[in-house]
Amino acid sequence: MQTEIDSLRQRITELEAEKAELKAELEAKNSEIPELRKKLAEVEARNVEIEARNAELMKQMIEENNRRDARIEDTNDRVAKLEQKQLQKDNTPNNNLSNFNSAEDHHEKPLDDKVTDDFLNEVHKKELVKILGDAIRRRNSSVNQLSRTAPPILLMYQNG
Repeated sequence: MQTEIDSLRQRITELEAEKAELKAELEAKNSEIPELRKKLAEVEARNVEIEARNAELMKQMIEENNRRDARIEDTNDRVAKLEQKQLQKDNTPNNNLSNFNSAEDHHEKPLDDKVTDDFLNEVHKKELVKILGDAIRRRNSSVNQLSRTAPPILLMYQNG
């Protein structure tokens, strides 16, 4: 009977030691949770900032596109008016060689305007591609940096 009691006491001591170990592990894990929550909040705040910046860039691009489209439309209207005036001049009875040369010069100018507009549009597109490419590279870089430094639990939340 005494050996059975001693055996039970030894088992109780072992279980109490195991309980103390598990309690220490649990406290360590629980202390990580606020840190992880803080890091998650920081990542989410950064994500909100990035999304706001992207929205602002998109708004600026749309505004610039609208301004460019308005300039193009205005240029097209001016060209149409000038062509109409030229047609009226061409239909007058005094259609001599100087008028003919003047009409020829007139038609060259809209072509120059068109070439200029095409060039400016191409430059604008290249600038937009560069801006968007830089923004995407910055975002990818920050995501890659985060994936290298963040604990696995944060990556689980980011991918979900």
